[in-house]
Amino acid sequence: MNESSQSNASTGSPFPVDWIYSRPREVENLLSSMSVQEQAQEILSMPLRCKVDALTLCERAEEVIQLLPEEEVYQMVKEKGESDSLAVLAIATPDQLQFMFDVEWWQGDKFKPDRAMEWVEILDQAEESKFMEWILTEEFEQKVMLMQSLIKVYKQDEMTDSYEGVEGLDHFSPDGVYDIFFKTEDYSAIKKAILRLREAEEGVYFSLMEAVIWYPVTQTVERAYHWRQVRSSAHGIPEFEEAIQVYSALKPEALREPAPDASHFERSDAYLPPAYPLIDGGDHSFYKQCLGVMKAGSRFDAIRWEMVYLGNKVMVADQLDASDAESRKKVLQKVMGYVNIGLQLGAEGDPEKGARILEKTWLQPLFQVGYERLFQLKAKAQQLISERGKALEYLMPPVDKERIAALMGRFPQIWSLETVDTAIDWRDFQDLEEVVAMEDFLDRQRFHARLASTVLSLNEIGLEQLTQDSTFPESKDAMNIVCIVSTALAGHILYQGVQCEPLADSAARSFLKMFFLPNVYQGDAKEPNPDLIASFKEALQNQPMAWVDSDKRYLDELLDFCVAQLKEQFGQLNPNAAIDWKYTQGLCLKL
Repeated sequence: MNESSQSNASTGSPFPVDWIYSRPREVENLLSSMSVQEQAQEILSMPLRCKVDALTLCERAEEVIQLLPEEEVYQMVKEKGESDSLAVLAIATPDQLQFMFDVEWWQGDKFKPDRAMEWVEILDQAEESKFMEWILTEEFEQKVMLMQSLIKVYKQDEMTDSYEGVEGLDHFSPDGVYDIFFKTEDYSAIKKAILRLREAEEGVYFSLMEAVIWYPVTQTVERAYHWRQVRSSAHGIPEFEEAIQVYSALKPEALREPAPDASHFERSDAYLPPAYPLIDGGDHSFYKQCLGVMKAGSRFDAIRWEMVYLGNKVMVADQLDASDAESRKKVLQKVMGYVNIGLQLGAEGDPEKGARILEKTWLQPLFQVGYERLFQLKAKAQQLISERGKALEYLMPPVDKERIAALMGRFPQIWSLETVDTAIDWRDFQDLEEVVAMEDFLDRQRFHARLASTVLSLNEIGLEQLTQDSTFPESKDAMNIVCIVSTALAGHILYQGVQCEPLADSAARSFLKMFFLPNVYQGDAKEPNPDLIASFKEALQNQPMAWVDSDKRYLDELLDFCVAQLKEQFGQLNPNAAIDWKYTQGLCLKL
């Protein structure tokens, strides 16, 4: 069974989602046998990438879409792309369209007329009457603001017949009364809308033209923004000053505040709860395991609303462009990750306990717990760099330096493992295990710095001198702890001491002869002498460094890595023949 089939089997769907594309007629028949509410639930249960296509297969799509929350419709349109979602936009409700406009037309408190014009054109492609429907239903200042951003209007009378600032602008007069000048090069959609408005609602047309002439632009934008904020607040989209509190320290009383049920969200009576955070975020997270334990009900539905509202709040707090599809995905993953980490800490890995926490606790406190845990990780990285940063410049490869740098941004990040072999793609932490692993990484770097300074007597000055004295590695970026410890291993085998000095050509050859055991079969890679490695390890641990169990573990890992690199770099070489050292890595050499 493929992934799509498994996904739908787990949600009880009567068909796998890939049937939408491979067997659309059967999907259409199956959907038509359901009630409107069942069809809406079915659409919600699908991945975002499929929802637009599935909705177009519903015979009663106009009724189905009325049950979908504005956020869900907007998210599915952004996932599919506006130009590929015209069929859905053509049947969207005025409230759904208005939510899209409130997100798309504004960035912070700045109105974006270019985006507004793009949406006028999109609606013109989707359904000519759609923009007219919006014009006739929404609050007046918003319509005036839009028109003032796209057109200049003058009236052919003694008071307004001085046309200023319209040089080179195309214009027309639909009625011989108003001269309308277009501020954009492509104005066909707005021109058609004006003509349709005059034909259908002449009174509204005249009122709008007069308002475009006489309304002060700044005050009109301010009033439109006020009403936009009123609408947005109903969707959990606050002003920045309120939103930034999501990153404030958690107050203990917040954990005692009763969690809301679905009735807390004023739109829950009109719409089904949004599902895209549940379907498209964190497939195997502990948070989802806990939701799986919970029983469906009012609190379960409330969590779906909460997650959307929390994502909206974080979007504002992070000052991201809410109309950018990629930013919306990243914010959703971030919120899911922080909540997941907070829930893991509170439930101690027990899904049953996690479900009980979700029943009683708002999601925002869990988000704050997760954020605080990551802030502690960031502080640990900052302390490490403050105390050992100069030494670590010589001990860490460039990629590990980037990993630490990524922890010290505004929000700690980790790389996506699936992109490690290509360009590094940084993302937010998703799981407590990732946090613990990164703390272990930091502890390992601290151990490396202690080992270099205390055991090998290489402080920052010593590391700089070692780099200057070495022909290879050629730079500080090429120097690292593996190279240094491998060189110390060679020095111990050759001279019985515990120190790190760059090797001459003859010394390096002698080391390779002693380090590798003779081949059993000609041509096989040589194996290192385990007794020599054990002797070196014992010599290191005999040095006064206050060794603890984690130090011994880190040392074992480090020696394993050193031996593996020595085998890879030198296991096939003949130390009795000429060696071009510049094509090798793993030893400090002075040639």
